[in-house]
Amino acid sequence: MRIIVQIVSMLPAVVLALPGGLLSAQEKKRLDPSSAVTEYTFSVKAGMDVRVHVQLDATSTIAGAAISRGTDQVPFQTLVPCNKDLPMTLYEGDERLALCRARRL
Repeated sequence: MRIIVQIVSMLPAVVLALPGGLLSAQEKKRLDPSSAVTEYTFSVKAGMDVRVHVQLDATSTIAGAAISRGTDQVPFQTLVPCNKDLPMTLYEGDERLALCRARRL
């Protein structure tokens, strides 16, 4: 069985309707990196888990993901963002997003 781990790249709406006008994503405050959920655990098979730590930099931009087996502290694989020209930055309100999901093949 294979599992694909996908870093979710579709962030919420670019424009947020507020009383008194519209606020674009560029005008929203960046999310405090410490308030984002960055740890995810997926069961690969009975007794075997894979842990994904989504790495955020100081500007709340996704910098990659570290993949570990079970409770191992050292990742066996590190993934980098697919396209450095399209940074995935988190803004206030994004702290409830699931940044990672697994799909069984």
